[in-house]
Order: sequence, then C-alpha cells, then structure tokens
Amino acid sequence: MAAAEKLGGVDLILTSPPYPTARPGHYGGDAPADFTWADYQELGDLVARTLKPGGFCALNIDGPVRAWRGKSFGSERSLIAFRLALD
Repeated sequence: MAAAEKLGGVDLILTSPPYPTARPGHYGGDAPADFTWADYQELGDLVARTLKPGGFCALNIDGPVRAWRGKSFGSERSLIAFRLALD
C-alpha cells in the first residue's frame, strides 16, 4: 500500500482483514493476539491515504455471533462491522 500511495493511489482496494473474536473488547480471531481496535483504525487510515479521490474500498468483514440470554448460540451480531465502516 505504501508503494501504491507513492504512485498516486489506487482506484480500488479489496481486502479481508483479520476477524474479531466473540469476546467483547477483544479483537483477534485469525489475527495475532495483540491485534486491537487501534489496528483496525490504522488500517482505515492507510486505506484512506492509499485511495485516489473517488476510489472505493471493498472490505470483507463480519462480526461474530454472540451468546445471548445465556444460550450457547445467539442471534446478536457484534457491531465491529459498523464501527469499522464508520471509522
């Protein structure tokens, strides 16, 4: 991405960053254990710097399903995808 930024940017970025764990406040999944929300924010800043004006980022991310009301399998999704999109 640094090379693309030096060349004037790109029109499209397609990526699938590491996924969060199901534990609120912990973002790991397939990421290194120390991958945190700050790392997602840094990724967003890097994407913004790398895209040309009017460029697009297609980001594949999904929040884990959380246990809900004491059930082992719930229906509530985390807000990680929304937080990342807003950032």
